[in-house]
Amino acid sequence: MSSMHQVEFVSADCQHCRRSFPIPLLGDFAYGSFVLHGERGSVFGYLSTFECPFWDDIKSRLLTIAGQREFKSRADISRFQGVVASCADKIDGQPLDLAPACPFCHSRSVDYGDTKPLHSGEIPAVTFTAFLALSDTAKTQRLEQLWNR
Repeated sequence: MSSMHQVEFVSADCQHCRRSFPIPLLGDFAYGSFVLHGERGSVFGYLSTFECPFWDDIKSRLLTIAGQREFKSRADISRFQGVVASCADKIDGQPLDLAPACPFCHSRSVDYGDTKPLHSGEIPAVTFTAFLALSDTAKTQRLEQLWNR
């Protein structure tokens, strides 16, 4: 897996403090790829489900935990992706999440979208070193804890 990924940054606006700031945004054709955001809004990570060899293992464990054969509802898919984000290693001490955060006030009330790209930049690939170091039982327990929170 490549350690850095080129992405476009667009302007985002915080609905809480009303400040603007750049965030990375993947294009419409980035199926299976995500930008994860640090809790303080100052770091980002790139995750490709196709380059993540344990994506299917995590999904299988979560389907068992949830008592489902497949995640079909938008809410369950979002919840699954959020659990995966929570399993990722912190970047610069920041836990990662699917939703962007304002780097000024840390609010998750951030608007972005149909703005023109500001610039291109690189963000690191997400890693899962700490999660993968867990025992098989501990992995399942961690996923169950995250799913049920």
